[in-house]
Parts: sequence; C-alpha cells; structure tokens
Amino acid sequence: MLAKERTFAAWVRTGLSAVAVGFAGARLLTDLEPQALVLGGSLMLIVGGIMAIGFGFWSFRDTLAELGEGGARGFSIWLIGTFTLLLVLASLALLILIFLN
Repeated sequence: MLAKERTFAAWVRTGLSAVAVGFAGARLLTDLEPQALVLGGSLMLIVGGIMAIGFGFWSFRDTLAELGEGGARGFSIWLIGTFTLLLVLASLALLILIFLN
C-alpha cells in the first residue's frame, strides 16, 4: 500500500527538481546569449515540472481507485490533492515571477 505513496513522492520530487532548476536557470544564467533560449529552456523545465506533479497525482488517484476501499489506507485523497494544488500554484507563481521581472 505504501508503494503508491512512494511513487507519488518520486513524481513530486522530480517535478519540484525541474521547477527549481528552471527557476535557477532563469535567474542565474542572465549573462548567456541568446537570452530567449535560456528563458525558453527554463519555461520548459518549469512547465514540465508542473506536469510531472500533476501526472503523479493523476496516477496516484487512479491507483487508489483501482485498489478500492479495502486494506490499509494512507493519507486522504483530499489532503494529497490539496498538497498537489499548492505545489502547482507555487510553481505557477515562480513562472509568473520569472517573466514579470
């Protein structure tokens, strides 16, 4: 039963790492030219990270539904959904921050 939560945690780690690298790239690689390429790569990393978090939640939710209500239960799907939403919103805020400054 814990395998589904470990898998979700791996998706979240991957997504947050991609968002962090994208944000760091946009902020630290300001001297490189062409700047559009740097921002484009950063954008792809952040969007990819957001997608990874979303895919992880989608997979977790489907696995939970397939397992049904029997057996040991982990965290509530609403708690994990709220956590996922907060991560996605924070990632989108970073994306907006990059392109507004």
